[in-house]
Amino acid sequence: MAHIPAAIVALEVAIKVHEAAEAKRRENPGPVVEVEGDSVMLRHRAGPLIDLLNISAQAGKDVVWGV
Repeated sequence: MAHIPAAIVALEVAIKVHEAAEAKRRENPGPVVEVEGDSVMLRHRAGPLIDLLNISAQAGKDVVWGV
């Protein structure tokens, strides 16, 4: 459980970095690079995990999967 707050912060920082890069890309469009995969934003992809981590931290429980 001790790692949960740091994981939440790391995810939130990654989201901010990703959104800043996207904003910069929109302001200064250049050549379009085709990227394999979908177009789901990191905020939407990480949101449920952040919610799970917050709920687990509030309950004082660890997050475990693959068990």
